[in-house]
Amino acid sequence: MIAPSGRGVVIASESPTLVVGLRATVRRAGFPVVGILRETEFLDTGLELSELHGAVIAPVGGITEALERALAGPLSAIRTVVLLPPSGVLIHSETLRTLGNSELLPLTAEPQEIAQALRTPMPRAGVGVMTRPLAMGVGGVLSAREQEVLDLLAGGSTNVEIGERLSVTENTVKSHLTRVYRKLGVRSRAEAITAYLETA
Repeated sequence: MIAPSGRGVVIASESPTLVVGLRATVRRAGFPVVGILRETEFLDTGLELSELHGAVIAPVGGITEALERALAGPLSAIRTVVLLPPSGVLIHSETLRTLGNSELLPLTAEPQEIAQALRTPMPRAGVGVMTRPLAMGVGGVLSAREQEVLDLLAGGSTNVEIGERLSVTENTVKSHLTRVYRKLGVRSRAEAITAYLETA
């Protein structure tokens, strides 16, 4: 059930445990929780979403096509959307941390990070969303940032260019690449790109 409120926040998750924690986080941030939904219900509900302050979405089962449609459609009317994607999924958008009017945080984000994201509305970029699994090698699954570095590496970018694109130093890029190589079980850029092409 949804109570109308221009300051209210809706929580969407399939996990009752996460809902309990997110409800406490939203209340501590100073916003009333005016509704609890499953992620896909944004498409089917007759809510006047533009009257809400925000939504916090924790899709523990992954980003579904229905949720992608909701992000591009009904959810674009909400002032602030905090999306907490699960590990193992990379969300591509025009800017790395911004998806339309959404703030991307990991599912394991600290409560204060979620609260800050709700208090600070993101600019509306009007971009689409695309998701895919993160690459996995003998050393484990790449993090979202490691996947971004690998994507740029495979696209022919130098370390300096990757750093400029991700707004990090060249040394940070080298650190990411070291972890990428270890996780993929490779020893060079060429081998990393080969592994990337095999899993793409």
